[in-house]
Amino acid sequence: MTSFATFDQSEFPKVKVTFSENITDRNDFEKFLSEWLELYDNCKYFEFVFDTINVGLINPKYSIMMSLFIKELKNRDIQYLTKSTIYVYNSFTKYLLDMIFNLQKPVAPVHIHYNDEIIIINP
Repeated sequence: MTSFATFDQSEFPKVKVTFSENITDRNDFEKFLSEWLELYDNCKYFEFVFDTINVGLINPKYSIMMSLFIKELKNRDIQYLTKSTIYVYNSFTKYLLDMIFNLQKPVAPVHIHYNDEIIIINP
């Protein structure tokens, strides 16, 4: 079974995350969050590059869960995530991201590349 998110740390501190088409179930989403937390547990600064080219229609409930996860991250003493770059290719994925960041500001600056635009969201 393929995971919803594949983390590539071969260019650390840049961590490339490639998403599959869909989240199969809550465990799949929890695995994604767990791998994110492992990066924090390493106590080394890093940045994310998210590629959403394969993402299909994801249940919006995961956006709410993601915003709750970000809220939890903010309680940590040190934010090891320094920046996120997200490449977005469809309006539904952009809608889900808008939902996440309207519910919860990010822990580090986020650069969303959508169409010919770069949208910056600061903490």
